[in-house]
Amino acid sequence: MDDRSGELARLSPACSEAAIAAYRDGVPVSVIAPALHVSAYTIDCVVRKARIEMLRERTAIVKHHAEMLDRAFEAEHQSNIWTAPPRAKEIVREVSVKFRVPLSSILRKHRHGNVARAAQMAMYRLAQEGRWSNPQIGSFLGGRDPSTVFYGVRRIKSLIEKGEVAV
Repeated sequence: MDDRSGELARLSPACSEAAIAAYRDGVPVSVIAPALHVSAYTIDCVVRKARIEMLRERTAIVKHHAEMLDRAFEAEHQSNIWTAPPRAKEIVREVSVKFRVPLSSILRKHRHGNVARAAQMAMYRLAQEGRWSNPQIGSFLGGRDPSTVFYGVRRIKSLIEKGEVAV
């Protein structure tokens, strides 16, 4: 262990917080370090640790909110997918896993990008494998209009023909 790491260990929590606050306010490390009687390396380490901790906290908050939204949405739409036949549920779950999209996102009416493609694939697979009608598929997938199901099935068929999507 060199002197610099020992210096980091001796730095009090109050000094660490002061250094982080000053850094956040835009004070350069070259000004903070002499004011706290430590090296710039020590301040860099403190700031780096604080950034990592903030990122961990933000990630945990985002994950928590996403899980809460998923649970609330699934509870709200239980009458749709959860009353569907077992094979229909299985197909929607498989699509959810394949596209790495939460099940609740597939059940939402407003979506973009990969989520829309996952919902369309679910519609296609339900129509092909399950032989359910468009109104039935629409009700499984959050009360969607049958014309939306028709469009989704047609869209996936055209992408399969072009070779852009595999089932």
